[in-house]
Formats: sequence, structure tokens, C-alpha cells
Amino acid sequence: RTRAPPPLWPTLLQELPEQGADVRVVLLSGAEGTETAPRTCAAAACAMALQAEMTRTEFFLCSLSLGLVQTQRLEHLEELCAWGGGLSYQIVGPEDLHPAVEAVQAHFLSEARTRAERREFYAAKQTAG
Repeated sequence: RTRAPPPLWPTLLQELPEQGADVRVVLLSGAEGTETAPRTCAAAACAMALQAEMTRTEFFLCSLSLGLVQTQRLEHLEELCAWGGGLSYQIVGPEDLHPAVEAVQAHFLSEARTRAERREFYAAKQTAG
């Protein structure tokens, strides 16, 4: 009998350093993965926000979704990644992989200011409705 892997988000939060770190995560998920369901993403965002506030941790989250993913799921991943100062890409075919990986790599290597600007843009968008 195959054991299921531990849940992604709680495991990630347990592995975080206790104080003031810069945490960079690339989430690679399938079209129907349970870890990227809208409710799960919302709960993960709340948990990460609380963790970031308590430990002064800087989250940086990017997502690569493989296959045809539901629009609602993509929107939630986009919001979660924007909050995390990162990007979200959908990879439908092999031709999409290389440009997405290059973009995420460039974004990872960008200055913290760029990630902060992305967070500020997202916060302003949320406030405007």
C-alpha cells in the first residue's frame, strides 16, 4: 500500500526558519492537484501571512501549473503568487516550459524591490476591487 505524501502547505510552514528569512518557493502542480484547490490556496495564504508577520519572514512564491487548469484555480494561484511577490504560469505544452522557467528564474534573481513592487501592485488592486 502506497502512503500519501504529507500535505504541502503545513509541511512547508514547518520547514521555515524561525526568524527573518527570505524564503523562495516554486510550486509545480498538476491540473487537478489538491494542494492548489481554491480553498487550500486561501488557507495557505492566511497561514503564510500569519507566519510572515510573526517571524518577519519574506515569502516569494511562484507557480508552474501543468496541463489545462480550471480558470478559477489559476486565478487563486495567481493571487497567492502575487501576494508572495511572484509569478504564476500555466504550462499546457512542451513549448511553454522553457519560457516559463526562464521568467521564474529571472524573477527569482531580481532585486527584492521588484518583488515588493509586485506585492504593492497586488495590494492596490485588492483595495481598488
